[in-house]
Amino acid sequence: MLDKLTRKENEMIIYEGDFVALNSSQANWFEVIEILGPMQVQLDNGQTVEASEKHIKGHLSASEFESNQKGEMK
Repeated sequence: MLDKLTRKENEMIIYEGDFVALNSSQANWFEVIEILGPMQVQLDNGQTVEASEKHIKGHLSASEFESNQKGEMK
């Protein structure tokens, strides 16, 4: 079963395995390794962040991230 996180305002749905870019980070993408609660996600760098536009500036599914990475390597 897939865990998901849903916001009522400006809905943001994030699944484990997705990738996010943080507002506080220049160009780094971090994998979501766990959904901790209705508005909290844990990232592969050990950081826990609120799943909101206040903290997350970009979001890609795992397949979108992989395709994006392959495109950058060309």
